[in-house]
Amino acid sequence: MHKLIIIISLFSVSTFVNGQNHEFGLRGGLNFSTLKNQKSELDSYEPKIGLLIGGIFKHNLNDKFGISSEVLYSMEGANFENSNKYIRIHRLSIPILASYNLTKKLKVGIGPELKLQLGVKSNLHGDIASLYDPLDYGGTLEIEFKPINSIGISLRNYFGLKYQNRILVSDAEANEIENIKSDKSNVLNMSVTYYFGT
Repeated sequence: MHKLIIIISLFSVSTFVNGQNHEFGLRGGLNFSTLKNQKSELDSYEPKIGLLIGGIFKHNLNDKFGISSEVLYSMEGANFENSNKYIRIHRLSIPILASYNLTKKLKVGIGPELKLQLGVKSNLHGDIASLYDPLDYGGTLEIEFKPINSIGISLRNYFGLKYQNRILVSDAEANEIENIKSDKSNVLNMSVTYYFGT
């Protein structure tokens, strides 16, 4: 895991330093996150709103294609249906997206995203933090509209690929019937980016 983090960090730096046609920006916005189970009928979560803030380095390969790497602080998790219970996960997100400019003002992006856990807070009983791995990963889709060169308005969805927990389904005699994977992250976010030097 540490090697992967080092590789991503070096890629981010080299993209910024070596690129002749690059941009640096600050991104801020809101997450609408939830958790998914292996069987949707067992989902008991509602979306939770959290903050997203960080920086972006983008290298434009040509007029159509670009590669961006970001480091973002992201508040994620979920609320429980018909309850005041919640799970809040603080993460450091590192997406690397390949982008394609549909027009001068509109682009789409896709790529992998790595998430490092910074902390977990919940009002559930027990040590909830120990149930969540320090590393999460998945894929991200994005569409960004730039009304002017220095401002980007983005809609993005992160699709987690890793289940963090399990639900044990038992019968009346406490015999295990099924072991179902649970708590896979899904994060929709809306954000605004200010690009310097554009």
